[in-house]
Amino acid sequence: LNDYPMGWKDSFKEKFEMLGGEIVLEENFVSSGSDVRTALTKFKNSKSDAIIFSIISISAGDKLLNQARELGIKKQLIGNETFSLKEMVLRSKEQLNGMLASEIDFNKNSLESKKFFADYEKRFGKELLEEVYGALAYDTYSILANGIKKCGNNTFCIKDYFDNGEKRNGLAGEYYFDEYGDAIRKVVLNRFENGEFVLVN
Repeated sequence: LNDYPMGWKDSFKEKFEMLGGEIVLEENFVSSGSDVRTALTKFKNSKSDAIIFSIISISAGDKLLNQARELGIKKQLIGNETFSLKEMVLRSKEQLNGMLASEIDFNKNSLESKKFFADYEKRFGKELLEEVYGALAYDTYSILANGIKKCGNNTFCIKDYFDNGEKRNGLAGEYYFDEYGDAIRKVVLNRFENGEFVLVN
């Protein structure tokens, strides 16, 4: 179990039920385990219309998809942004067919993004396969660097710089910090078809 996907699941559940949706079954699993068929079989036999996966590792996603297909699960599969990562697509292209996945809305084909990906490959000698996480990390270091540049070692000033509610444009799109210090970003829903994820209208 990992705090990040658990938080993703809890946030989704709260909003989904607020909008009138019904959660008929919940299951947790350890990503290092090799068999999730028991949990998947429960979902297969449930009255749910869809199965939502909240994970953080690509290996866990690969395992879930493979075993779901082996069990003949026909329900709509929905996942968080891990499923839309380039490495995930390379590993599980056939199993992803028809799946929905949420992702932070950012332009991977912008000049700034292309430069960042090219600079990364030049620096580290390999392609950045987790594009959204790379973009988020870039934005994190950028805002921290800008805060230090403005405030020096005054930590109260840096905190105020983060907490002023200002909307910022980063490599991973527009965002702002809410009252809890969480970065709020636009999220889009994509469907995997013809070998790639495309935006759902």
